[in-house]
Parts: sequence; C-alpha cells; structure tokens
Amino acid sequence: MQQRSIAVSDKLVRAMERAAQLERERNDANQMVLVLFSMVNKLHRDIDALARERDRLRASRPMRTELEQVHARLARSEQQRVTAETELERAQAERQKADLLAEEAAEQVRLLTEELERLRGEVPDSDTDGSAQLQTSAPDLQDALASAADDIDLALDKAARHLDDRADRLDQLANELHLDNQPDNPPAADDASDNLSGNAPATGLEDTTLRIFISSARKGLEEERDALDGLVRALGHTPVRFEDFSAQTTPSREACLRALETADACLFLLGPNYGHVFPETGQSATHDEWVAAQAAGMPRFVYRKLDVTFEPSQHEFARVVEAYATDVFRDSFRTAADLLPKVAGKIRELASGPSPLAFAKLAQPPVLHWTLDEGTGGLQTAGATTLLELHVLPLDSAGYSARELEELGQSLPGRVRMTGMVGNDVPLSPSRPQGHMAVAVPASRPRSWDAPWPGQLVEVRLYKTGQLSTRATLPQDSMGPILDPNALPEQIAGLLKFTGALGIIKQDRIVVAAGVSDPIMTSIDTFDPRRSRHEASFAGIGRSFALRTESDESVTLAALQAGAGEVAGHLARTLIAHHPSAV
Repeated sequence: MQQRSIAVSDKLVRAMERAAQLERERNDANQMVLVLFSMVNKLHRDIDALARERDRLRASRPMRTELEQVHARLARSEQQRVTAETELERAQAERQKADLLAEEAAEQVRLLTEELERLRGEVPDSDTDGSAQLQTSAPDLQDALASAADDIDLALDKAARHLDDRADRLDQLANELHLDNQPDNPPAADDASDNLSGNAPATGLEDTTLRIFISSARKGLEEERDALDGLVRALGHTPVRFEDFSAQTTPSREACLRALETADACLFLLGPNYGHVFPETGQSATHDEWVAAQAAGMPRFVYRKLDVTFEPSQHEFARVVEAYATDVFRDSFRTAADLLPKVAGKIRELASGPSPLAFAKLAQPPVLHWTLDEGTGGLQTAGATTLLELHVLPLDSAGYSARELEELGQSLPGRVRMTGMVGNDVPLSPSRPQGHMAVAVPASRPRSWDAPWPGQLVEVRLYKTGQLSTRATLPQDSMGPILDPNALPEQIAGLLKFTGALGIIKQDRIVVAAGVSDPIMTSIDTFDPRRSRHEASFAGIGRSFALRTESDESVTLAALQAGAGEVAGHLARTLIAHHPSAV
C-alpha cells in the first residue's frame, strides 16, 4: 500500500505541473486568437480605405505612379489579410486543443487526488495544490495593429513561429498526459479507478451555442462593434447586431427588438453618442433594447468607454443603466484591444457557468404581508375579484426608514414605466397607505362581457420591511378565472422578472411566495384568448380553502431574472396542487 501511495503521489505531482503548464498554454492561445483577430479586423479596414482611395484616384485621373502605389499597397494588404486569417484559424484550432487538454489534465489531477486520499486516508499536503501563477507567453503583436505594412509582416512571421512552437509543446504535453493515464499495473477489480483513460472529462466545449445581442450606437464605437462581431464568432457563438437587419423591410428598431427576444444575453457598449431618438418611445434604440432585455430577465454585460465625452442624453442613460444591480455585469475599456479579452472572458463564463439558482432551507419562515383577504380594495380590475399575488422579501434586510420609503415611493411609478410592462399612455395611481407605498395600474376591459382576456398587472406595493409585492388578474373568460398549468408559470415568471426590473431589491438572497385571493370560482383549465369556454368545473364551490405557497426556503437573486422560469414553475405547480380540482 505504501509503495502504491508513493507511485500515485509522484504521478499527482507530474499531473499538477502539467495542468499548470496547460493552463498557461490555454491563456496564451486565447491571447493569440484575440490579437490575430484584431489584426484581421484592422487589415479589413485598411483594405476598405485603400479601395476607396483607388476608386477616388481612378475618378480624378491622377498620375500613373500614384495609382500604382495604391494598387501595390492594396495587393499587399490583401495578402497580409489572407495570411492573418490563416494564422487565426491555426490559433483557434490550437486554443481548442489547449482547452481539451487542460480540462483533461484537471480531471486527471482530481482523480489522482481522490486516489491518494483513499490510499492515505488523508488530504494531500497543501503545497501540491498546483495553483501556479498563470503567465501568458503570447508574442507582443499589439504594436503591429497601428504599424506599417513591414511591421505587420514581421508580426505575422513572429505569430507563425509562436504557433509552430506551441503546436510542438501541446503534442508533447498530450503524449505525457496520455502516458500517465495508463495504469501502472493491470488493475484489480476494486482498483479500476486507477486507469484514468476511461474517465474523459466534460470539457464545456459541447455547450449550446449562445446568441449574443450587441447593443450600442454605432457612431463612436465602429471599431469595437466590428471587432465584437468577429470575436463572438471566433468563440463559437452567434452575434446579433442591427447591421444584420439593414436590408430588411421591417423598421430596424422593430427588427432588432424581435431579434433581441431570441438572444441568450445582451452586451451593451456605452460610448459618447446616445443615438437616434424614436418618436414612438422618445428613446434611442439602445435605450429601448435595454428596457426590453431588462423586462425579459436577460443577462446583461455593460462596458463603458473611457476618455470620451458623453452627450447629455447618453450621460443620463448611463446613469439609468448603472442604477440597476440585478443580473448586470459592468466594466470599462479604452480601445477595442482592451475590450476584447474582457468580453471573451464573460462569454466563456456565461457559456460554461452553472445554474444561477441556489436554494437554502430557512430555519423559520419569515413574516410576509399577504393581501389575500383584502379583496380588490378599489383597484380597477375590470370586474375581476380573483387576484394572483406575488411577494418577494429580501433576506438580511433592515428594511427602509420613513425617508427611504418615501423616496422609493416617489420613484416607483417611473420605475414601473421603465420596465416596459405598462404603456406610457396608461395612467398610474400612486398612494401612501400605512406601512407601504403602492402604485395601482388600471386593467383594460374586454371587448364584451363574454370575451376572454389575459391576466394583467393591477398593483405594485413596496413595504417598509423591504417586501416588494405585485398583484394581477388571472386569465379569465365568461366562465370565470382560470388556473392554466401552462399560462400560470409564464405569468408568475413575468411578474418575477418585472420585480427584478424595478431595480429595488439588491440583496443576494430572497424569499418568494405566491397566492390567489378569492379562489372559489377558479377552475383548472386551458385559457384560450380567442374564445370563451361554454362549461367549467367549479370544485371549490361550497369548500373553504386557500391557495398560497409556503415560504420555507430562500433563493438567490437570479430568481428575478435568469432563474424566473424555474421558480415560477414550482410556485404554479404548488398553487394548482392545492386546488380542490387537483385532489
């Protein structure tokens, strides 16, 4: 056993050294891809400028030598572009290989560590944790991005040599890795775990391709937008930009908002210019896209350009963006070369990240303010008396002072409109009852008494304790309100995202609960927005029952954004399960 332990320990040390080296190679490869990608973009811009200069000279009939010089420069730039794109493809392939090997090496370290713990009955010494300081060794090609053609040729030659050297190093490391994955001796039946070659790790490279929406005004950010388009593609994902819709008959604003709905994340660039203001919203396209992404609960990455002067309207928009904490990552940049590595890191993190939700059991349920017995209380509910209510209470919150509650109450109507949930033409009615602030939203009436109409938001409440609550009508038709197993989770998810979009709750953990007031006339059925039902089963008539969920666990703030669907599904299923029709 001791001899076996020494052998595994030696193998573990080699594996840790190799894993650290492969991490350096992976960082190095990623840096090379970014630099070469920037170079390709620069050459494309140079070629476009030279082509325009050639066309101008042709039209003005210049001296022959001047036109020949431009032709020569254009041909050289074209050749450099071909070379740079070829080297970029090589760099991308090497990065993928480095990723695979690094993940395999990390898995080998994990398995060997577990084996050593089993043999020794203890955790290995802390000096074998393999956490080396990672340094990148990619050649410094940044100067070539602003240099003459000769310097670009030299940089490309240097990149080619570096890629050749890394290819050799990766081959050598792969051979060493696979040799160490072979069993030292034929394993016994209970020692089969020593053969690591049959335990290929999940690399994360098989993750679903992401659609990344790139939102900004183009003026003042031309280079960054063009660079990001190629970067997202180089990382294996799909960029979505307004430039992709320039030839469509649909207005660009509408086309982009439709495309935004299909995206997995939205990347916002804040530059000096606010952009064209659309008369229907009084906002720029980027501002509209921010509101839409916020209302959809979409992960948002915001990068602000430094050393530029913002227009007054852009400065105000930046203040709006920076006022929100939920599901928003912020950073800054000065140049495209500065921006690309930051964005690449966040996209990789998003693509390989775990589920954003984490639940924890509560020792004691918190005190929530329920409104199940209050009725509609003067709300304009278009005749509906059954309301869905959703409550979100931040944990470890001291609540609000009277002054803080007053200030938040004054901003609440504006926050409600900013989410896009309520149109600018809908009158809001703020009020200040004892212990909370409220905003009432009038529900629109159906076309006729027997027409079906979907659920609608009718009230938002902010309590002194920090609890934020929303109430809404349920979908209903001439036969009454409906608990639709498909529509109810969607409605609750929408209210969760709306709550997050208000930008009030910023604590890491929250408690979420839902209930239905006056549920006697509700029925479990399918809501059809085109026609009313002619019959329904009212199992609740003559019975005394309540529809509300327990607040016995907390959840991370992601429940108000990316995790809203999962949380809403649980709440909806619980409410329906408590209905007499489901028993």
